[in-house]
Formats: sequence, structure tokens, C-alpha cells
Amino acid sequence: MAQRSGDDCDRGYSEERSASKKRGNGRSKNLKKKKHRKRISGRRRARKRRRRLEALSAVRVFLFVIAIPAVIGLGAYENTYDQPDPYLEGKGTDEEPYLIGSVEDLKWLSRQVNAGTEFDDVYFRQESDLDLSDYGNWVPIGAYGSGYYFRGVYDGQGHSIQNITIDGSKLPGDDESRANVGLFGVLAGTVCNLRIESGMITGHCIGSIASHGTDEAVIANCYNQAALSATGRCGGIADNFGKGKIIACANAGALTCTSAQGIGGISSYSAGIIYGCCSTGSPVPDQFKGALYRTGQVQDVYPGIADENLEQAQKIFVDDLEGVELIGLKAAT
Repeated sequence: MAQRSGDDCDRGYSEERSASKKRGNGRSKNLKKKKHRKRISGRRRARKRRRRLEALSAVRVFLFVIAIPAVIGLGAYENTYDQPDPYLEGKGTDEEPYLIGSVEDLKWLSRQVNAGTEFDDVYFRQESDLDLSDYGNWVPIGAYGSGYYFRGVYDGQGHSIQNITIDGSKLPGDDESRANVGLFGVLAGTVCNLRIESGMITGHCIGSIASHGTDEAVIANCYNQAALSATGRCGGIADNFGKGKIIACANAGALTCTSAQGIGGISSYSAGIIYGCCSTGSPVPDQFKGALYRTGQVQDVYPGIADENLEQAQKIFVDDLEGVELIGLKAAT
């Protein structure tokens, strides 16, 4: 075997080292390329994450913006009354109730309740007779199905509401809120010492003071002479009053209904207790659900006819009428 010379060895070593360097340089270049690709890939992923976050933020802002009017308008009727709060004179207490002295005040109350303010244990007192002839179609206080119902005390102080017009078919809201109407759509508080002197109320299940009531609701010493016409049920004072109480009330208004069994001079469907009430027609229909005490039909119905029951009712229902004084209603004018 021929031996390699030193120059050959050096040359071979140099060639091997050069080849090794080339291989090393190749590996280094490959590593740099991989790191570069990783950096590019990382930047791309970061940009994608930013875009996703920006898109998600935009969606959240959009949902927040559209949710604001949805939350504000949870009631079945839109609140468009722009008076500042508090608007009414008074403090809302038993001793210093908020004063309802005009139709504008009553409109304010309706729109506040329908926008979500239920006035739990807050007191209101009507200061004068109110004529709604120029108002148009009255929007009930507390739309049926809205979940927003008046929970305070409304004391009419013997004053009247005149020329009220409610045409349920022309009200805003869904079918249920339009069908179940009265001065109050659903009552969860107390209405007392109030006369509805005249007007016309039409709908499916209706009452002059309230269409429906919760179990805590009370109507005391109220009188109706407005005409009511219903396609389902027609109550001179209330329709479906749940387990609420109707005390010392009277109805002399004309009642008509497509179903003869749907008419009740006081209530057309239910109440927990009806005490000391009277009407020109039968106070309740055959299918009425509830208890009747000292209640019946009389020929001559007028404001104050139930006055003889007021003192006794005040004693019997002392807890239900806390902070309420039942007074003799003024004579009809």
C-alpha cells in the first residue's frame, strides 16, 4: 500500500475540514432558516390572535350598543316622557305622597312604571279631577306581561278620571298587552278612593280600574261609570284579579261582551275576596273564582253607595289598607 505524504495528509485534512465547515455552515444556515420561519410563523399567529381579539371586541361593543335600548325598553310600552326624575311634588311617603295634579302627572306615572319603576311602597295622591278627553288612547299603567307593575299606593282622594279612552287594539306592544287593559294593566299595589266617571274601554279581558291583579293587589272604595266592551271578559272594576282584594267598590257602567258568561259587575273572573261591593248587574259571573261578602246587585248605584261598609272594611282589612284612609266618595257631577 502506498503511503500518503505529509502534504497529502495536510491537503486531505484541509479538504476534510473544509468539507466539515461546509457541512457546518449548511447546518447553521438550515437552523437560521428554521428560526426565521418560526419567527415569521409566530408573527403570523400573533397577528391572527390580534385580529380575532379585535373582531371579538367589535362584536362585544356591537352587542352592548344594541343591548342598551333592549334593556331600557323591556316594558311593553316605550318610555318617551322626558321630564326629569323626580318630577312630581312630594316625597312619596304616607305623610307626604307624590301629588298627581294634572293629566301630565298621570302620564308620567304610567310611563315610569312601564319603563321599569314599580314604586314599591311609594304613595301617590290625586289632587283634582282629571279629564283625559284630549289625551287620546290611554296607555295602561303596568302592561300585562311586561313584568313591570305598580306596587305603590294610589289614593284618588275622592276625585275622578273623566273621558278615559282605551282601545286595546291600537296600543303598542304585543297581543297580550293590547288585549288586557284598564286604567292599570296589571295592579300589584293599592288603588283607593277613585272614581272613573266616564269614557270607553275596549279589549279582550278588561276592567275599569285594572284588567289583572297580583295576589297582593287591593282596590278599595272605587267607582266606575265608564262603558266597557270586551271580546273575552268584561269586569266593571277588574277582570282577573287573582287572589287580590276588591273592597267597598261599585259599578254603574254599561258592560258588554261577546260572551254573556264573561260579564261581571265587579269582577269577571276572579278575586281572593270581594267585600261590600255592588253593581247594577250581577257582580260576578257563574264561573267566578273567589269569595263574596256583603256583595250584590242593586238598581241604583252611585258614588258612595258602599260608604256604609267603609268603617267595617277598614277594621277587617287593616293590614291590607295600612296607610290608607277610606273616605266617602264625592257625588257624581
